[in-house]
Amino acid sequence: MSTRLNYYRSELKSKNVAKYKLIGINSELILNTTIFPRNKDIVAFLKTIYNLTYRIYIIKSRTLILARTTRDIYEMDSKEYEISRKKLLDFVNGYLELSAKNKESITTNNDFSKWMDGIKDADS
Repeated sequence: MSTRLNYYRSELKSKNVAKYKLIGINSELILNTTIFPRNKDIVAFLKTIYNLTYRIYIIKSRTLILARTTRDIYEMDSKEYEISRKKLLDFVNGYLELSAKNKESITTNNDFSKWMDGIKDADS
């Protein structure tokens, strides 16, 4: 997933991102259950990035969320679109940094456990 996120970050960095690309990136993020394990998690994302809120019956279905969000992105004017692009880029950057920190801590824990296993072997 991180390679996809790196690709999304590089696409979002350019100034003139086509709407279909932003809609595609948004679709991939919303449908990804590792980023958003529960549909309730998507609510804060939509509010922060696009300033969108939907009714509860829409939040219960990812496909409905996706359909409404796609329509709202498509109807954005250029100023709103640019603001949303920047916020989405910030979100992707933040998620990549967070996943890198988590991966680093997992690696550190694995290194420590290997070191402890070596001590146990030396005592025997």
